[in-house]
Amino acid sequence: MDKAIEERMNPTVLAAVHQRYGLQQAALQPLAASESFMYSFARGADHYVLRLSHSLRRDEQLIAAELDWLNFLAAGGVRVAGAVASPAGHLIETIPDHQGGHFLATAFVRAEGRAPYDYGWDEPLYWHYGNVLGRLHARSKQYEPPAGLRRPNWDHDSLDLVEHYLPASEAVAIAHYRALHAQRQALPQEPASFGLIHQDAHGGNFLVDAEGQITLFDFDDCLYSWFVNDIAMAIFYRLLGEPDMVGLARQFLPPFMSGYFAANDLDPTWLETIPLFLKVREIELFALMYREHGSLDQIDNDWDARFMMGRQESIYNNRPFVAYDFSQLAPDH
Repeated sequence: MDKAIEERMNPTVLAAVHQRYGLQQAALQPLAASESFMYSFARGADHYVLRLSHSLRRDEQLIAAELDWLNFLAAGGVRVAGAVASPAGHLIETIPDHQGGHFLATAFVRAEGRAPYDYGWDEPLYWHYGNVLGRLHARSKQYEPPAGLRRPNWDHDSLDLVEHYLPASEAVAIAHYRALHAQRQALPQEPASFGLIHQDAHGGNFLVDAEGQITLFDFDDCLYSWFVNDIAMAIFYRLLGEPDMVGLARQFLPPFMSGYFAANDLDPTWLETIPLFLKVREIELFALMYREHGSLDQIDNDWDARFMMGRQESIYNNRPFVAYDFSQLAPDH
């Protein structure tokens, strides 16, 4: 989380949030979070999650666009944790931070179930994982945002992590990223393959219920991009850190893509672009290491340290993230 945002959180802000949502003091229970403050709370038997974003990172219009799409997905039967209104009927409550900015509070239905790592990854779960992503994309094709509400495009300046955070000394990584950017710019942007996507649908952003059904949440990063970008992000985080990524890809990808194609019609030639999007994410995450730590010599987080093992060599030599032929996943293959 941005340190400037962390420093603006105080008891006065939390007291105001409790008041806006009609909660007793200390009803909000902190949850693990990264870019925003997250809390859980209950009203009777109903359980919710409350997110506190800040105007330094997101403005109200951007969040309103996120929530409109999210609730459109929910209304269409996609299993997502939808947004719910405050007692005053607002999907977004604005809380001044008394330092010239404000926090933006939003409540969501709390997803039921367990994290996939606790539930246990298996072939049926892989199928449902692909299927919920396919359903999301199929529904997204039908979405028309209200006037004045639009999420960013994939190439919006504020999303360019590499240009923001990689130092000039990482000239090789920057050059590779710019080449990947040019390749993406050349891709067609058509309604059948391009629209609003989750952008962060990894295993930490969904829960699995007792029947193996998945509920997606955390749409904070949603944007306009290619549907295959969402697919690649799911693949990236499922394989990342595994000692045998190719072996896991062989187990994971056939049922995952089978579930996807059962829900959404996507031209299979897009599968050939997955390595491009995997490499994009690898370099972006590399740039985030600089944002979080300032220097690669100062990494004291275990997950980040594991990610960085051999990472510079992989990026400098432009090696594929995983050596796998994605074209074999086409439905008629």
